[in-house]
Amino acid sequence: MPFSQSLDVGIDARRYFGLSGKLKPSRPGCPTIVPEYLITDPAYLKGEDELDDSSSDDDGPPNFHNPREIYYQMYHASVDKIRINIPTANVFGRQDQWRLHSKDLVDLCARDLTTVIEHDGGHEIPHSASEGICDAIEIAAAKVW
Repeated sequence: MPFSQSLDVGIDARRYFGLSGKLKPSRPGCPTIVPEYLITDPAYLKGEDELDDSSSDDDGPPNFHNPREIYYQMYHASVDKIRINIPTANVFGRQDQWRLHSKDLVDLCARDLTTVIEHDGGHEIPHSASEGICDAIEIAAAKVW
């Protein structure tokens, strides 16, 4: 799912990324419970002790933000009215371990601008579905013109 660093949108998912301590409060009424199936494997998460808030050596912008200032606001169709308003082609498998993520992402897309291809495989684009996928991409591209 896409994320934002704005507290104005999304589900506040900071605690799922190992951030704790004195965090700035999220907006009033902001959901903080992430649907169970959207919680990623801990191997992909970084906690406060792994985030570097040092500045670059050349007086440029910092390499990383201070962990206390990081917001992990997960966009979700159940919370946000914001929709992806460009043509999209969404391809996912019925056996994909992230299938529900993909379906939630489809829900964030404007319905009249999205094409969905669901195949029988997992987290890959199978050669057997290549013609249908090409068609979906052509449909999305035609909506741009």
